[in-house]
Amino acid sequence: MDLESFSCSHPGCGRSYRRKEHLTRHTASHLQPSAAACPFCDKTFSRNDTLRHHVRHNHHDKKLNSSRALKACDNCRSRRTRCDGSAPCTPCQQRGMQCSLQCHQTIRPELESDFNIPKHSSASAEASGISISQHDPPMPGQGPIDIDPYLEAYFSKFHPIWPFVHRPTFYLVHEPLFLLQSITMIGLWVTEDTKSQQAAVELHERLSLSIYEQRVKWQTPDLSPNHQSWPIATYQGILLNIIFALISAPPHPLNLQLTRTLPPLQFKLLLALIQTCREKDMFSYHTMRAHFAQDTVPEVYIWLGIEEVKRFALALHRVCRMVGVDGHGPHRRATEPNLLSLTELRFAMPERDGLWDVGSELAEWLARENVSDYAERNREVDWISTAARVLRREGAAFGLV
Repeated sequence: MDLESFSCSHPGCGRSYRRKEHLTRHTASHLQPSAAACPFCDKTFSRNDTLRHHVRHNHHDKKLNSSRALKACDNCRSRRTRCDGSAPCTPCQQRGMQCSLQCHQTIRPELESDFNIPKHSSASAEASGISISQHDPPMPGQGPIDIDPYLEAYFSKFHPIWPFVHRPTFYLVHEPLFLLQSITMIGLWVTEDTKSQQAAVELHERLSLSIYEQRVKWQTPDLSPNHQSWPIATYQGILLNIIFALISAPPHPLNLQLTRTLPPLQFKLLLALIQTCREKDMFSYHTMRAHFAQDTVPEVYIWLGIEEVKRFALALHRVCRMVGVDGHGPHRRATEPNLLSLTELRFAMPERDGLWDVGSELAEWLARENVSDYAERNREVDWISTAARVLRREGAAFGLV
């Protein structure tokens, strides 16, 4: 069945889209000055990432001079903000913070990026990230396709149900390749287009294999968990691949425990991810607070860091409540020691989604709603684990946790 096509009427263009809103966004690029011109041909683009995509696929022997810092400082990297690479960098000077580039001039290889994926897989890849091919993820149809529609699909359809990636600080050019491709994979699937879903399945197979083959990188516990950054973007990408294995599985009857079957590979990844987080004590509010709280860090970044880990942990537990394994092993429940239980979540519930989705005005919102009193809002009596103990009774078949 032919789908309705929306074509651009701008002279000399002729681009077409399946959805009208995508055409509207494209048409706007003709109405505003181009921000980036290709130095190798007469093409112009409204966005730098589109220019880079064009050069990569049409001028294979050429390379753009990057305006971005080759190495970002620790503070900018942890906040996923642009770093100009100077020593000290401009953002750190504006915040009155000590810049790691000034302290060390060069960033230690093991901290070169807690989340970024190297452009080329090599033996020097950073310890906590997952190295994958720089090639674009497989897309439906022929030729390169803008991934923006699939990112938008992720945040409009998947994110409201699984809100553990912080949308206001999500920028295409800043995100690690592994997380970006994992989000694109989900976006491809939720479009419900047959070709897009097949591309998502192929991408999932490649990503899952990379995660498993490089598990020694992200499974290794930090020697000093309170002082070395947690690779939360890596963990988010792994969790997205586990979730994809559940939502993309072919229909089959539920077992008596009403759980979904998780393939053996993804089940191993799930257990490894849980154990790694346990070893870092990431399910404890006190550890979160100690990890993110520093004298020079603004309160808004502390709040964001704690919220992100809380939401990740709750999403991880939600998956544990859903899964079983196939015929190669016994079915397991979230109450068993290997999977994550509510009794391990030693922190209060995250703040409301409305605050989580606030962008540049977040600091003002937090001050207005007085949510920065961490001790008061995370008392042990309010911890999820405290409530879980009330709901759990040994030997009761109808345990709720």
